[in-house]
Amino acid sequence: MLIVGGGFSGLLLAKLIGDGVLVFEEDGHVGLPEHCAGIVSPKTLKLIGAPKSLVEAEFDELRICFGSSFLSFRGDPIVVKIDRVMLEEYLYSEALSSAWLLYTSPSPRDLSTSRMPSSA
Repeated sequence: MLIVGGGFSGLLLAKLIGDGVLVFEEDGHVGLPEHCAGIVSPKTLKLIGAPKSLVEAEFDELRICFGSSFLSFRGDPIVVKIDRVMLEEYLYSEALSSAWLLYTSPSPRDLSTSRMPSSA
């Protein structure tokens, strides 16, 4: 299996699939540059099995504003702010235990099948 993109989704998918996965990432380091704010629900954090130590802040209210109106959601907490770089590093280390490979640069289009590992 080939996954293009070693961000949150690609790394989580590689972790879930396990053995025999090749992940291509265009940047030289997992998690960098940061691509999002790292706001997730507590349920998402639990579902992916991420440690609580990644949580930087908890929020008990979420407001979505549009024009002069807004929607407000409350919870305990409703969302958490996680360290996105550390989350991706966590997913990377978890997926490595399943024996998959991560390639950073070049992009997949720059590789020929003769350069692919024979185990893939």
